[in-house]
Formats: sequence, structure tokens, C-alpha cells
Amino acid sequence: MFFKVAAAVAAIFIAGLAIGFILDSLRTDFLNEELIAANIETESFSVSQAYIQDHPEYCALTAGYIAQLSETVEQLGKDLAAFGSKMVFINSTFLDRRYFIYEIRLWMMIEEYKERCDRDIDTILFFYSDRYDASYAQGLVLTAIKEKFGDDVMIFSFKHGFDEPALKLVESNYNVTSSPSLVVNGKLYPGLMEKAELEDILG
Repeated sequence: MFFKVAAAVAAIFIAGLAIGFILDSLRTDFLNEELIAANIETESFSVSQAYIQDHPEYCALTAGYIAQLSETVEQLGKDLAAFGSKMVFINSTFLDRRYFIYEIRLWMMIEEYKERCDRDIDTILFFYSDRYDASYAQGLVLTAIKEKFGDDVMIFSFKHGFDEPALKLVESNYNVTSSPSLVVNGKLYPGLMEKAELEDILG
């Protein structure tokens, strides 16, 4: 009887592990597909920018891409946060790296668009850490800011100290040494920033 019970428990345990692994694989596949789609959109934006460089309606044509890509990066970030926290058997580091590279690339494109078209879009780089409550509080503030300002504010979130060369270059350029930290329109604001203070900066 003892061996039968032990065998039954072992079978249930193994089945649970198998189901967990399958679910992690499905989540990874879904996120990979989202990242591929997002990168295709960014490639399309990049090619379109190059093609219409001299077009008199360059700014108007590019504006539509900005709004679309803003929604994409926001949704992708939410899905990565939701699914990544549930993964047990598969490391999400590779997915995070692809996402951060995608964000940096999109941010650079938007900065180019802002400069050329003289558009009043505020960009915020949010450097966070999973280990500190202050980063979570800052995330809530930024969510409220996005709800208020909409497409006039673009927020890009990065894990501080993450092992990605491109991200390390950005952190070094703005002298980001702690989390949470915000880079608002190219200016560093270390530490937790309250909603009212950030609203004053954004105007």
C-alpha cells in the first residue's frame, strides 16, 4: 500500500511538472511571436522613415506609426510582466533582452522624429529593480501619468543593471547608478519621483 501511494504521488508530481513546463513553453512561444511582430513593425517604421525622408508630408505620415508603436510597446511590456512572473521552468532573460533592445531602438527612432518634426512628445526611460518596493511605486506613478497624458508621453522600462550591452551604454550615457531612476527628455532624476513632481516636469 505504501509503495502504491508513493507511486501515485510521484506520478501526480511528475504530471504537474510536465504541465508546468508545457505552460511555460506556450507562454514563451506567445511572447516570442509578439516580439517578432513588434520588431517587424519597427522595421517597417524604419524603412518608411528612410523612404519618405524628403517627402513634404514626412511628419504627418510618421505620426501614425508613432501612435501604433506606442500601443505595441505598452501591450508587450504588460504581457512580458504578466507571463514572465509565472515562468518556472524557462528563463525569461532572452525575452527580456529582446524586449529591451526593441525599446531602445524604438526610443531612438522617436527621438529622431521629435527633433526633425519639432513634436512635443515627452519620453521617459524608467530604470527599475525587482528587489525594491520603490520601483513598484514608481511604476504605479508612471501608469497614472500614461493614463493622463496618453500618446503625448512615451514610457520605456528597463531593468537596471541588466546584462545587455546596448542598455549598459544608455545607463552609462545618463549616469544611471541606482533604481528607480527616470530619464525624462534626456535629464536624469534618480530616486522615487511623485506624480505631482513628474506632472510639473512634463507640464
